[in-house]
Amino acid sequence: QLNCEPESAVYIGDHRRDIEAGRSAGTWTIAASYGYLAANESAADWNADYQVHSSESLLDVVQALHQTTPDRTRPA
Repeated sequence: QLNCEPESAVYIGDHRRDIEAGRSAGTWTIAASYGYLAANESAADWNADYQVHSSESLLDVVQALHQTTPDRTRPA
């Protein structure tokens, strides 16, 4: 419905299954480590493209992603 390619989209999640869904869809993924994590769980283990520790830090990551190329190359 948005008419955009998956590599132009970002999936932000606070659970491993969110990051897995985003990766399966071919989108960039951002793990929100401030979400509903279990005591023994770490967002760093989810293999997301990025990890943020607060909603305020999302803007910096999304702006960096906006600078990337469509082939999912990491920003400089």
